[in-house]
Amino acid sequence: MAGVLGILAIVVAVSSLARTGPNEVAVVYNGGPLDRKDQRQTIEPSSGLTWTGWLSQNPRNYPGSGSPRRYIITTDTSRDEGAGVDVLRVPTADGIDVGLEAKISFNTAFTGAPDDELLRSFDASFGNRTYPGPNGSRLNPWSDDDGFAAFLDTEFLPVLVSALRETIGTFRCEQLVSSCSLVGNSRNVSTEASGEAVNDGRETNTTLVRVQDAAAENLSESLTRDLGDEYFRNVQIVVSSVRLPQRVQDAVDESQAQFAAVNRSRADLQRARIAKQVNDTLGASYRTCPACAQIDALKAIPDNVNAISLDGGGSIPLQGNR
Repeated sequence: MAGVLGILAIVVAVSSLARTGPNEVAVVYNGGPLDRKDQRQTIEPSSGLTWTGWLSQNPRNYPGSGSPRRYIITTDTSRDEGAGVDVLRVPTADGIDVGLEAKISFNTAFTGAPDDELLRSFDASFGNRTYPGPNGSRLNPWSDDDGFAAFLDTEFLPVLVSALRETIGTFRCEQLVSSCSLVGNSRNVSTEASGEAVNDGRETNTTLVRVQDAAAENLSESLTRDLGDEYFRNVQIVVSSVRLPQRVQDAVDESQAQFAAVNRSRADLQRARIAKQVNDTLGASYRTCPACAQIDALKAIPDNVNAISLDGGGSIPLQGNR
């Protein structure tokens, strides 16, 4: 009997030890039969074996503040929409649904230190909930990476979409994609002005930086407001490109082709005007100097011509150097 009790004590003691990995924090709940089932302690990243108390529940592990998290926004509908990836189109101020290629990065605020009230608050607010996971499962946010990703898809993603929609909705399409100035309200703009707008992408690049900064600030503030505290920090959004709907892109391509055709026609007209000016100048010169006209005419005769035919049937031989 003593041996059995000894083995049982060893098993209980071993189960009362826990450790965390790099960039991983944990919350431990009391689990003894006489204990209140509340939070007992938090554990910092890379803790090594840590005593968690007799019969305590298994630790709830969360990403620590040193573990960057990422979300991908794309226009590629063939890409699998899963944890951390979403296909999104949002309207501009002038009603054009644009797609975004963007990467969102952020960190949790969780340190796992004994005074980490944010981790305790987050666990109390969201740790007991379950969220839709892969294959129809329901997961707690502390159920490995899939669990936290399920939390992000349910709680984080709608706030992100709202922040992007709100931010993009304050800019006109042509501010985000310079070629958009060729369609929509700018159809009445002259071709020269449209060409200049299309060729100048510097303003568009500056606008994208403004979009990134404004959307990141909006997202950070909205997450704090909607989730109840500043659980996420260092929120950054990088927009690599803005894509027009196919129908709008087709219209842009057509406008650009028309613009190129107009430019070619103008170039041909300019060449014709120059040629006419040259001919008019030569004509005036020859009238004042008929001999000059004859000399230029002789110079224009190809070297392989040996004679000039006359209307009466005769010819004039060409000899010597010309």
